[in-house]
Amino acid sequence: MSSGRLGDLLVARGVISADQLKQAVELRKQNKDQTRLSATLVQLGHVNENVLVTFLSQQYGISAISLEEVEVSEEVTKLVPVNLCEKHGLVPLAIEGNHLNVAISDPTNVAAVDDLRFLCNMEVNVYLATETAIRSLINKAYGKEDAPSDSPIAVDEFNPDAEDEEKSQMIEVNSGDKKSAHEVDANAQ
Repeated sequence: MSSGRLGDLLVARGVISADQLKQAVELRKQNKDQTRLSATLVQLGHVNENVLVTFLSQQYGISAISLEEVEVSEEVTKLVPVNLCEKHGLVPLAIEGNHLNVAISDPTNVAAVDDLRFLCNMEVNVYLATETAIRSLINKAYGKEDAPSDSPIAVDEFNPDAEDEEKSQMIEVNSGDKKSAHEVDANAQ
C-alpha cells in the first residue's frame, strides 16, 4: 500500500483528518524523510500506534498481537539476523514445523517476507505489532552481544575464490572435528 493510499484510507475511516495527513506528508517531504507515513503520523501524535495496528489488521485481515510477554528462543534469533529485523521492522517469534512466525509493523512489506522465505527456506506466518513493541523485542531477544550479522561476504563484495577458500577451511575444520571424535570413540573402547 502506498503512503498516499494508506493516508486516504485513514482519512476515509475517520482515523485522522485530511489536515493531519497533509501535515505528515509535508513533514516527510520537507525532511526528505524515508520514514513510513504511519511512523510519521504516530510521531506527530495524530494516531496512536495501537489504533494504527488495529486499523491495519482489519484492513488486511492479519492478526494483531501484543509482544509484551513474548520470549524468543535462541534457535529463532540464530535463524534471522538482527540486521534483517532492523531493516524491515520485524521480529521473529517462533518456529512451528516448517513455518516461521514473525511480527511486522508494515503488512505491505512483501520484500521482508520474501527475504525471510529465502533466508530461512520456510513459510512465513505474519502477525502485526507496533513498531515500538517490535524494536523492544528485537533489543530483548538479540541483545547487543548476541546479535548475528548478515553473511560475512556482502553481495557487492562477493568473490567466488574467497568463498572456495572459506569452504575448504570449513571442510578442514569439520574433518579435524570428525577425526577427533573418532579418536575419542577409539579411546573409549
